[in-house]
Amino acid sequence: MIFVLDSSPLSQLTNPNQEHVILSQWLKKAVQIGHIIAIPEIAYYEVRRELIRLDRPKSVQRLDEFCQLDGSLNLAYIPISTEIMRKASQLWAWARQTGQQTASNEALDADVILAATSIVIAQENSLPSMVVTKNVRHIARYTPAEDWEDISLNP
Repeated sequence: MIFVLDSSPLSQLTNPNQEHVILSQWLKKAVQIGHIIAIPEIAYYEVRRELIRLDRPKSVQRLDEFCQLDGSLNLAYIPISTEIMRKASQLWAWARQTGQQTASNEALDADVILAATSIVIAQENSLPSMVVTKNVRHIARYTPAEDWEDISLNP
């Protein structure tokens, strides 16, 4: 399984509190049993811009260090590609055609870019993917999504 991190769990990793520790342990366990953790560029962008706005340089540093992917975890940074944006445009149009949009027509709609990232990397790697998010209701209309606290890592 490829676990695709949304901005909510990614931002938790920049905050040195108990929730960060528990999430870090969950990620390590997921990797130990063979799962891949994907960090989509759109989630990185969402978290980083907010940390900069809030003037939290230590959190920005922690985010950047986590996303450097030093090989200590089975992490993959997923840049936004043309293929991802093509899939996102299809999802965006479908959501509006079916009355299920989650953002205004003028918004970039990071949710569809995130969902498209998950779909595309699953297809490219011939592996199932799931978005790990606190925003399950919005993301699950496009692709599998769960809160990390609801994902059992037991075999």
